[in-house]
Amino acid sequence: MWNRFGAVAEVLSSELFRRLLNSDCIKINELNAAVVALIEAGIDFSIIFEAGTTGTRPVATLTIAVTPTTNITIEFLFECY
Repeated sequence: MWNRFGAVAEVLSSELFRRLLNSDCIKINELNAAVVALIEAGIDFSIIFEAGTTGTRPVATLTIAVTPTTNITIEFLFECY
């Protein structure tokens, strides 16, 4: 039986996600790599992108489903200042 907790833990502890989670902002290709890693691991997720305005930076909100009632939500900022 597939272990969702183990798969989520493995992806989130990967070098890619550690680098993203320790970064003040990310590049589009880094977000794309994170999406690929989640798809390859068969992990359910959703992503919402907000382009930003003159006063706010672009942001992507990634929500990873751990259980039917538990999600992990991560907000990624773009365009480092």
